[in-house]
Amino acid sequence: DDDEEDDADEGEDRGFRVVDLDGATVDLTQVIDEDAIAVFDGELPAGDYEKIELAVSAIEGIVDGGEVDVKLPSEKLQITNEFEVTADEPVSFVFDINVVKRGKNNGYILKPVISGSGVAGRDVEVNEIDEDEDGDGDVEESEADEDGEEGGGEESDDGETTDDSGDGDATGGNETDDAENGTETAS
Repeated sequence: DDDEEDDADEGEDRGFRVVDLDGATVDLTQVIDEDAIAVFDGELPAGDYEKIELAVSAIEGIVDGGEVDVKLPSEKLQITNEFEVTADEPVSFVFDINVVKRGKNNGYILKPVISGSGVAGRDVEVNEIDEDEDGDGDVEESEADEDGEEGGGEESDDGETTDDSGDGDATGGNETDDAENGTETAS
């Protein structure tokens, strides 16, 4: 749509790129420890990047079969971790997310984990999970140059990446130390 193209052009003028993630959804219960699911597999211009931001449009949390309140401060995930994209080498970026309980009945909050986020194979190790049609989440080992994803069952509309860049994939894992079964987020 023309608005998305205008946003992308405006972003390039300000030193970042906007990439539409086509409503990607991630179930955080499927991406524990090093497990990850790809939310973007595409190309970015070669160059150095300083930060990745994922805008989150919706979050749904389910614990023990019931809906729970899940908050994401600023409605986006962002990690400042410099990386380079080159024309001849794919890059996978992983977001690690913790789900933290906010008291007895106050729901949960999503918190990015900087130490568990970064370029797959350089900063963090990752197992890419293929979400197939039967939803069983088959797990495959991921090479350093394969895609991964960030964790979640939230939906995100677009991600912003600052500076120039080349081939790139966004991936992520998560830890759900405080969340029982089923908190979902989308990235």
